[in-house]
Amino acid sequence: MHKIKYFMQKHYIYLYLYADFIIFGAKFIIRVMAAPYPILIRKKKNNGTTTAVVNTETAFGMVASEIPFHFAGDVKEPYKNDWHDEDGVEAYLSDEGLFFNAYDMEVTFLYKGQQNSFSGNLRDFLDFLSGKDGDGARLTIYDTYNNVGRNDVYFKSISPDVFVKQNVSNNANGQEIASFKVTFNVGDPVTDVVLT
Repeated sequence: MHKIKYFMQKHYIYLYLYADFIIFGAKFIIRVMAAPYPILIRKKKNNGTTTAVVNTETAFGMVASEIPFHFAGDVKEPYKNDWHDEDGVEAYLSDEGLFFNAYDMEVTFLYKGQQNSFSGNLRDFLDFLSGKDGDGARLTIYDTYNNVGRNDVYFKSISPDVFVKQNVSNNANGQEIASFKVTFNVGDPVTDVVLT
């Protein structure tokens, strides 16, 4: 798979183009996000206390260009009996309906800040997500663009591919922009949550 990425900054509006090509296949995808948006996050400790809602843009300078929440994930495999003297299987299907699996999602974040500020802000952001700040690691995340939120989310990893561009301004006070991906696990894939 060949990937082409173009990342441009102008007056705090980013244009992020992403294309996937499969040479011998029929897949061609282009996604354009012309207006990145902040993610709202609230943390919850095991004792039930919650923090104030944090806006990723105002707290860390991080905005999202892509956050793939699932509106309907994979269903958990129901309990089944596979009787050898009968055709097919006998599945136990609860009257409450089918239940959904947790899933992983990879969020693309963009950053804009003063020269040499990305490294420190990224460290603070990862400490926040991982609970190293002392406020716990159980997250409620709300996507302000699609108006979708989920509970019981936790940080899993950051991609080793981090794009950083320095001195993007023409003046002496240069700015720094960056793009990186974070993987989260969504433990509650069905409860709708709204944060403000």
